[in-house]
Amino acid sequence: MSRPTGRKAPLWLRAKFQRLLFKLGCYIQKNCGKFLVVGLLIFGAFAVGLKAANLETNVEELWVEVGGRVSRELNYTRQKIGEEAMFNPQLMIQTPKEEGANVLTTEALRQHLDSALQASRVHVYMYNRQWKLEHLCYKSGELITETGYMDQIIEYLYPCLIITPLDCFWEGAKLQSGTAYLL
Repeated sequence: MSRPTGRKAPLWLRAKFQRLLFKLGCYIQKNCGKFLVVGLLIFGAFAVGLKAANLETNVEELWVEVGGRVSRELNYTRQKIGEEAMFNPQLMIQTPKEEGANVLTTEALRQHLDSALQASRVHVYMYNRQWKLEHLCYKSGELITETGYMDQIIEYLYPCLIITPLDCFWEGAKLQSGTAYLL
């Protein structure tokens, strides 16, 4: 039998843990009934706790700080377009570079337009399918027909509802371009 070489502290610690785990395994094997009953009681307690747990599915409650800027923006948007339209909000909040600066300048609004156009043209390939903003956004006044082919055509005619400070200017129309084409 050869002597181990190398650092002795990790080898000693490993041997100590193996000895303790071997003794624990022998003790559990001798008292398997007790461990089975105690294990089932612990499992039952966890099951009762899991049954009483409240499953949160609202993304806002999980990730949005209460009373923070995003929370205030969501409340404002709900007030303006209604609660029924806010089931899946996509927000882009523009903040000034310096604290207290005005974001309603010409340069800031141009930056907002460029950022919004780039964000609206993002495509993500996931689950063997390409996803665009049109798949996620709220479209006001969608018409539902009984033929699936017509639904697909009409879906492209309605643009996403995008509310922005640019709505007061001609540049705001550039965000409402949509993908209106017929097959």
